[in-house]
Amino acid sequence: MEGDVRVWIFIGVFLTLKGMCLGLQCWQCLADDCQEDPSKNYKATKRNCKPGESCQKVYYEVHSLIDKRDYDSTVRSCSSGQCEPQNDFLNCTEGIKLNPGCIRRTCCNDRDLCNAAIRTIPEKESLFMTTIVILIIGKTLQVLQTRSISHEM
Repeated sequence: MEGDVRVWIFIGVFLTLKGMCLGLQCWQCLADDCQEDPSKNYKATKRNCKPGESCQKVYYEVHSLIDKRDYDSTVRSCSSGQCEPQNDFLNCTEGIKLNPGCIRRTCCNDRDLCNAAIRTIPEKESLFMTTIVILIIGKTLQVLQTRSISHEM
């Protein structure tokens, strides 16, 4: 019994150290179609990040006065140092869109390849939407239960 515990402790310590040594693995994609699912994009590669780096996905949009159209780009990579989320689209005016352009950067470090999402939803928005869905389902079940009880009477 005591030997089994030692084996499990050794395995746990080994896996923890292995994870710390290898660091986080992120998708890297610097191409014209990086908005697509990286697991199905031959241009996307898996990259081991340095300690302290996070995975990031950056969406960039700029307006060109030359041909009067918007250009956009998605890039996936390890951050250079600490990743700082950014969302210029909350205040993206035409002037900002012209120069320097608007950026949405999402950061994650909770698991390998976490920058794979085609559309990344920030954690707070995701939690808010989940709460709303739960409230709607709860209210719907309450209404159905009330109707069921009134039909039984």
